[in-house]
Amino acid sequence: MTRRPEDAEVISEGATVEANRSRPVVYHGGRIFTADPAAPWVEALTVDGGLITFAGDLSAARDAAGLTRQEVDLGGPLTVPGFVDGHTHLLMAGEAQLGVPLTDAADLPEIQQRLAIRAKEQPDAPRVMGRGWLFSAVPGGLPAKEMLDEVVPDRPVYLDANDYHSCWVNSAALAELGVTASTPDPIGGRIARDDDGNATGFLEETAASSIVWPFLDSVATDGDRDRALAAITSAYTSSGVTTVVECFATVALALLNFKSNQFGGGAGGYLIPTVPGVAGFTGGQLNYGPLILTRTGKFTDD
Repeated sequence: MTRRPEDAEVISEGATVEANRSRPVVYHGGRIFTADPAAPWVEALTVDGGLITFAGDLSAARDAAGLTRQEVDLGGPLTVPGFVDGHTHLLMAGEAQLGVPLTDAADLPEIQQRLAIRAKEQPDAPRVMGRGWLFSAVPGGLPAKEMLDEVVPDRPVYLDANDYHSCWVNSAALAELGVTASTPDPIGGRIARDDDGNATGFLEETAASSIVWPFLDSVATDGDRDRALAAITSAYTSSGVTTVVECFATVALALLNFKSNQFGGGAGGYLIPTVPGVAGFTGGQLNYGPLILTRTGKFTDD
């Protein structure tokens, strides 16, 4: 018996339906925006092997997909091209996803409570990491190591401020950083001190970026970085971001050295290192979960 075009498998309605990627899929039944001035709105998309191969009317999309196609009725939602994050620090963003979220912590007791819970949940973690705290939540806007020592006295605590230009740490963190009364302030930064010159646990600007961040990077493992990448990949794709631009060439180079199947393959976006005079790679792709890390450009001394 000859199979007719209308006999293609219809999976179900709903934009969250997962199709079998080994066969072409036609998505229809929603408002599909292409951003193409010549045809900004279409009836259907054909996806084959993880790539959009056709956008147009439903009949033509079915023809493009062929008789082995699957069909997904989107059930009406708006469908748009993936969003692009034009400036990202991918590993830092992933590490932030894994840290204790503090942006909506209203006051010090709430910050302390969240840190205590994380410390209890992860008793073997060498450090407690957090991010996003607001100065308005800290008494007098002056973070101090003692506030953190009260709830996590047994290991270092590192909390990036919401502006990511300063870091709040406890006594154990100051000890492992080697920050003492004799540690000079770096150019462009400040180590907050008490009247006796002792560090209070607050490091501003380059004191954070040149003391804290390099140390944390030096003790991070490949496993830590993989978990950070998995976290930010999930966060991006779950919110519709399919393309990101990595601003640190050294990070982009490191990412390109990871195993291509670390997160199970799949395609859906690009990570493009773009630092003039530093980033520069020729050809090549690396599957990293739903992102493809793409090397572009040329080495240059300019």
